[in-house]
Amino acid sequence: MRRSAATLVEYKATIAVGTYAIVVTEPSTSRRPRLWVVSELFYPEEVSTGHFVTGIAEGLSGTFDVRVLCSQPSYAMRGALAPSDEIRNGIRIHRVQPPLFDKNVLPLRILTSLLVTTSLAVALARRVAPRDHVLVVTNPPMLPYVVALVCRIRGAAYTVLVHDVYPDVLIAVGFVARGGVVDRILSRAVRWLYDGAEQVVGLGRDMARNISGRMSAPTKVHVIPNWGDDEQIIPTHPNSGDRFVVQYLGNMGRTHDIETLVGAARLTRDDDIVWTFVGDGAKRSVVERELATGSAGNIALCDRVSAEQLSNTLASADISVVAFVTGMSGISVPSRVYNVMCAARPLLLVADADSEVAELVREYGIGWVVPPGDPVGLAETVRRLASDRAAIASAGAAARALAEAAFTRRAVIDRFRGMFRATLDAQTA
Repeated sequence: MRRSAATLVEYKATIAVGTYAIVVTEPSTSRRPRLWVVSELFYPEEVSTGHFVTGIAEGLSGTFDVRVLCSQPSYAMRGALAPSDEIRNGIRIHRVQPPLFDKNVLPLRILTSLLVTTSLAVALARRVAPRDHVLVVTNPPMLPYVVALVCRIRGAAYTVLVHDVYPDVLIAVGFVARGGVVDRILSRAVRWLYDGAEQVVGLGRDMARNISGRMSAPTKVHVIPNWGDDEQIIPTHPNSGDRFVVQYLGNMGRTHDIETLVGAARLTRDDDIVWTFVGDGAKRSVVERELATGSAGNIALCDRVSAEQLSNTLASADISVVAFVTGMSGISVPSRVYNVMCAARPLLLVADADSEVAELVREYGIGWVVPPGDPVGLAETVRRLASDRAAIASAGAAARALAEAAFTRRAVIDRFRGMFRATLDAQTA
């Protein structure tokens, strides 16, 4: 049964389970429980992980003594040099500065990941004290494992915030064979990581089900989603132009089904439909190759936009499309959908039917779902929607109502605060 977003007051998700070294610790001058946040990406880095981890740390600073360990900017703000130590918005930030290489070249991306992970682990080992608590993000992939090891040696507790589930994401993009030796080794490592955590946070119900199946105590799993910038992204009237605009905005990575979108665009080039791709990533080249043929007159490609440009960019579309390759259910939840909802734009989702966002689309009537790898079906759906502006407006209004009810920063931070309060209070009692 479809739920009413207008009457929703709380988003509820259920899961089907019911050494030889001198270590220098950083003393706490606060009576509040101390929480370390460890992430490669943090302010001023505003790409997805950096944006949300910054928001979580700042949101919890009034309740806990929050300290952050992160890297110098390495994505959209690469080249900018932030202070190695600073206090900002009530939190103390320490930034490491390992060498950074091109992340679009896989071997260099792996090298950068290892250097960042090592630098953050050393920085944490020097500072964390017994009875501290650490929140670590699954980016870079090895980071939570070394953080968990440091915490066990130092007598601290840790919580894992899962943005991507490994080794599943490697299997989905064809880097690892399911059931093979690498898969079995990584799966054992994941179980060790999750079982040793105080809590494990997944971004959606599908992810929570996946995580729970890898743990001895699945009751430690919490579902806490990301949020949309409902105060900065202002709903506007749909695009009033003659052409129907389908927009893909965000990273075009290996897990995203850009090929199906380009195929659907090719099939609709004789219709009054334009496809805009906004962003960067390893699969941006798929769009660039299509443009190079000279036959894609209904495709536009734009660079990544700033946070200040985001609201106007989303408003320029009739419908926003989010696309994943097959097999990504339970592995990743795209944070971009919450800003799309804030902009009062419906979602056209290319993804597995049992994924978190597909469930939201069906439950609240905020868009439409098409299976991955089906450009013909996607093209037919877009043609139908292009002639049904009433359906577009209705789904967009439902999306904004749902965002305001369940996916604001305040609502999400409250859930993190509630999860941490009992654990940290018990540790410092």
